[in-house]
Amino acid sequence: MPEGAIECSDAQVAHLLAFVGARAEEDRSRAHLTTPVDEAVLERCDIVQQVLLDMARGTCNPTDPCLLPQRCLRALGEYAFAHSTHPDFKPEWMGWRLVP
Repeated sequence: MPEGAIECSDAQVAHLLAFVGARAEEDRSRAHLTTPVDEAVLERCDIVQQVLLDMARGTCNPTDPCLLPQRCLRALGEYAFAHSTHPDFKPEWMGWRLVP
């Protein structure tokens, strides 16, 4: 169930949020196509969508400075890095990764 775009005053964060949201939806769809359903992937998608992206929805807005906690940005960066071969992945997001 795709949600609307999360508006953030920091363009780099806004792009990261859009990228992660789209990849989580793709991962969720792929997990449902496996036999048996890949529950581990679905759990990861739930965390991304119901914790990280919901935190961003509650924190980010288009006019104020981005106050998204670093721990959330790091977790989003880790998830994005798992999709680093995707053509829309931006290398600067690696700066938020937990693991260098």
